[in-house]
Amino acid sequence: MVMEQVYWFGVQGYEGRVADIWASLCQRAGSVLEIGGNVGLFTVVGGRAAEGRQYTVVEPVPEVAAVLRRNLQRNGLTAVEILEAAAIPDPAPRAVSLNIPSENRDMPVGAHLLDGVEIAARSSLRVISTNGIPFRSLMEGRDLVKIDAEGAEFSLLHAARDIILHLRPTLLIEVLPEAERLGQLLADLANQANYSIYILPEFGSEQIVKVSPAQFSAHLPQRYNSKDVVLTTSSL
Repeated sequence: MVMEQVYWFGVQGYEGRVADIWASLCQRAGSVLEIGGNVGLFTVVGGRAAEGRQYTVVEPVPEVAAVLRRNLQRNGLTAVEILEAAAIPDPAPRAVSLNIPSENRDMPVGAHLLDGVEIAARSSLRVISTNGIPFRSLMEGRDLVKIDAEGAEFSLLHAARDIILHLRPTLLIEVLPEAERLGQLLADLANQANYSIYILPEFGSEQIVKVSPAQFSAHLPQRYNSKDVVLTTSSL
């Protein structure tokens, strides 16, 4: 589905400003972490921009991870590290259960952990077991982090809150409307770490929207046709 959309509408037609902002952020980053790589659209865009620097992508669904590998190979990105696992908030590695939703697609885009997620009820095609890697260990030393973890964003960021406040990496986070705890956490992090908050519209406008922590909530991005938010200490 992702590749068909990009073929017909182009990267910006599919993702709006998000992909080119991600490329710009990766060009300035020293070490990149991407949680939830799916088939690799952002990994290809970011991997090209960050070529020569450390780039790690985490994707837990085996068949999706296989497509991700092929797409990186097609684009000559042999140095990107792929971890076939799920990022988890736990302090130690463990096996976790992952729900594969019934989406009538060859490659599911909404697979999610069964525990610790803020998402609306979804269908289930099957449940698989996968390895879980502590998010804290993945975060160490990163100055740019993208998380699209289908509702697990709050638990991951909360588990690494002290690291984030210390290192103040740039964060690109998917914020679903029902993720109220995540919205409050991002506002708190912005206040405590002096982050600026930017909303990146996916369609209808190319205007990046800067909002104050006091304004921000999980429901705000959808007002701007978005679910993607950047927290950064630099200008966007």
